[in-house]
Amino acid sequence: MPNTIFDLLKKGAILESGRLKRAAKLSLSAPTAKTRGKKTFWTGAYKTYNLEMILHHDKSEVEIACSCPDWFAAGGAQESEGSLNTRPCKHLLAFADKCVIPPRFNVDFLAPVDIHPLTKGKKNTGAKKNTTSAALPFGEQVSDEIGVAITNLSFDIEEILLDGQVPLVIGPTGCGKTSAHRMIALRNKQSLVESAGAASYSDADMVGIVHVNGDPFPGPLADAFSAAREMDEEVLLFLDEFTRFNARAQEALMRPLLPIAADAAQAMGIDTDVPVRITSAPFWGTEWGPAEKIQMSLACNPWGTSIDPALIRRTTPVFAGFPDDLAELFSDKVGQAIKASWSAVEDGRWPLPIEYQALAKAKSPDDATIFRAYSHRLRAIDPAAADGFTATLQSLGF
Repeated sequence: MPNTIFDLLKKGAILESGRLKRAAKLSLSAPTAKTRGKKTFWTGAYKTYNLEMILHHDKSEVEIACSCPDWFAAGGAQESEGSLNTRPCKHLLAFADKCVIPPRFNVDFLAPVDIHPLTKGKKNTGAKKNTTSAALPFGEQVSDEIGVAITNLSFDIEEILLDGQVPLVIGPTGCGKTSAHRMIALRNKQSLVESAGAASYSDADMVGIVHVNGDPFPGPLADAFSAAREMDEEVLLFLDEFTRFNARAQEALMRPLLPIAADAAQAMGIDTDVPVRITSAPFWGTEWGPAEKIQMSLACNPWGTSIDPALIRRTTPVFAGFPDDLAELFSDKVGQAIKASWSAVEDGRWPLPIEYQALAKAKSPDDATIFRAYSHRLRAIDPAAADGFTATLQSLGF
């Protein structure tokens, strides 16, 4: 059975028997769950009452809130009695049993748990406002929200990796694809081997070459596979700009996406008793590594080169879109212009969006100066797209 927030409430809250019995009779729908960084948020409702819970994964802390009068009248929202500082109402008890903790997080159920109200003695009227970010310079607020977006992307990718699949992250330049993979490798203590595609790369560049004098020059795949095979390392192999590789290199890179069973590998002369990832190149020979030690993830840009259907069959697409929470930091006009650039890239009409790095330089919510450098870059690549962006700005009243 999956662990829920109720398992944590049993350790760190005052559970009254009467409320437990009444909670067992309630029928609540599944909550809405969202993970941001090291927190998971659950929101829901029972009749007219709003319910909210936040789990801090890095410090065994749970914040809870319900807008019902029962919780407040009984002192549920008041801290008391040390670590046992809340008496959840029946709604929170029933709700907590629906809040499944994401399996990718390691929660220490033996450590003390800090349970406390999300709202300090005030009724919960909805989502908790971030009162500290408003005091930050606007650029820092944007940077913080970008960090949240990249962290969420990393968790989306990681879920697919944990399921034994190969993610294909589809997103424009500057949307955090590489940063997300670095987060994953750090979280899981993996060696990260990364390479970005180029049309000039051959299969030998990616796998390796043995010089005529016998000296080996391993490529990214040989580096990753040998680290897993010979050093027993956990490896994350990240191949960015995958569709920019030429057809010969792509063939060598797609072969290891699907692991080969141990008996099939043995028939090929490989000494293994576990499934392996395998590929080869003419001036290197066969290269392989244990599949259980090697996770692979690919990424590409939605603009330009079309994606081979054979690649889609071997991978699970993840779309790195523009987060609404980031757009909401800006004024309506600026936010619409930013989102228009991202939508045009997703549709394959423009080559690049207004990147995160440029957004973080904004001085205020209505700072339109961030569009100037973007327009120049766009015109250098695709004059028609630049004209389209100019028309978009004019339609918005800039």
